[in-house]
This record gives sequence, C-alpha cells and structure tokens, in this order.
Amino acid sequence: MDIPVEKSAIRDALLDARQYTSALYADLSADYWIPSRFPYSAVINPPLWEVAHIAWFAEFFCVRWTSHDTKGALTPSIWQAADGLLDSSRVEHRQRWSNAYPDRDFVQRYMADALDRVLTTLTKAPPERISLFQLALLHEHMHAEALAMTLRELDLPLPVAAPHRQPLPHQADDGQ
Repeated sequence: MDIPVEKSAIRDALLDARQYTSALYADLSADYWIPSRFPYSAVINPPLWEVAHIAWFAEFFCVRWTSHDTKGALTPSIWQAADGLLDSSRVEHRQRWSNAYPDRDFVQRYMADALDRVLTTLTKAPPERISLFQLALLHEHMHAEALAMTLRELDLPLPVAAPHRQPLPHQADDGQ
C-alpha cells in the first residue's frame, strides 16, 4: 500500500479503510458485540472495543493531540468516556471484556462522528500534522488485520460483503 500524501488522497483512503473495517464485521452475531459475551483470548479484542478503539485513535491523534497537550485534555472527545475505555495504553487487555460500554448502535454513531471530525480537521491541517492522519490510516489497516484474525480465531468466515484486499507486493530483493 502506498501511503497517500495529498489531503484528498488521505481523505479517500480513510473513507475506504472505514468502509472495509465496517464490512469485515457486518455479519458478526449480535452476541459477539457485547464484550462480556465475547470469548476471551489473549491475542484478540472484543469486536466492540476493537472498532471503537479505531475511531478513538483517529479522533485522538488527528483532532485532539498536540505537542502541548499530549493527553488531549484541551480538546475533549465527542464521547466523554472514550479515553477511559478505548486508550490501549490505559486499558489493560483483560479489562476490555468487563468495562461497561454503550451498545453497538452508539459505537457505530461514534465511529461515524469521529471520522467526520477527523476529515473536517484534515481539510485545515497544516503540513506538519499530515503524518498524524497517515498514522490513523495505517492504524486502521492494522486493526482491520486484527479483525480478520479475530474471525479466524473464532473459525468464522470473512463476510461476503467485505471487499477482498490484494496482498502487499513483496519488496524487490536488491541483493543485500
């Protein structure tokens, strides 16, 4: 994957990544969207936490984080409880199954609203902040792989609606 550098290309890539993320879990049963009902595993996350975390990460780093406010306190999240529930550096892995979360509909609205906020911020972002939007894009792609791994861990097929991704090309061997 080439990492886009122009704002319009980053915007399109963020929208494409979100569409892919949403499609990956389109067929997941309703019970799996309740973290306490989702089977615990040390190598995967509950789906609700996973997708909400993707949105939180993009909102945090693209909209809220600055070198003068590394905790994002001056620009609160659009979901008041997001930092305490979705920051992977603060929420232990096991705890992701037992926290009290809103329902899937709330999380999906948060994902859409956070992405809108990110895209609006992108339009006025100075050049030195573009790398944060690229980071959010790569982070979402990484978590899409984790979502696919979750489905494999549960012996569930990838949803029919999920577009098939082309494998990344191998780097040419330059003899080193």
